[in-house]
Amino acid sequence: MVKPNVVYRTTDGGRRWEEIEIPGTNATSDDIRDLFFVDEKKGWLSNGRGIYRTEDGGVTWHKLQLPEGVELDELGPIRGLVIASIHFMNGQEGWAAGASIISFEESEAVLLHTTDGGDSWQRVETGIKGRRFSKVFVADDDKGWLVGETVVFEDKKDKTDIYRTTDRGKTWEEVLTLKSPYAHSQSGRR
Repeated sequence: MVKPNVVYRTTDGGRRWEEIEIPGTNATSDDIRDLFFVDEKKGWLSNGRGIYRTEDGGVTWHKLQLPEGVELDELGPIRGLVIASIHFMNGQEGWAAGASIISFEESEAVLLHTTDGGDSWQRVETGIKGRRFSKVFVADDDKGWLVGETVVFEDKKDKTDIYRTTDRGKTWEEVLTLKSPYAHSQSGRR
């Protein structure tokens, strides 16, 4: 059975798996949202409580300090910063994307950047309006992509936008807009 607040680790090519529980998490509301390793030892994960880092191949995980906290109830985040995606270019420079939840119906997209392995994070002003970022990827050569979603549960208003940067995240331009899969979720129509 897969549990939401654990990482499964193997050291023998997948023949056996060890269950590692993420410290200070809750099995009912702390689903792992993303996981990224730069080598066999150093990696990061995001869940409903923040970003965690390992430097021993996933044996131990330590929660990192973010610019904003998160308020939780038994079902998960209700207010604050929730990270959906993390991507590191190397062991020091990385990006985190998600949303700052203001209320059940209101949130703002958030992009964070670190140059010290996650010890400190800075908010990046993207100029992009939307409810949340769901994926980030920045390559070593200054190019990167960001997926933003606007979900308002109204026909023809929900959308997914893909943005591109060519200056390592200083500016972002929209390159594609897609009708969101949520667009007809309320009515059940396709």
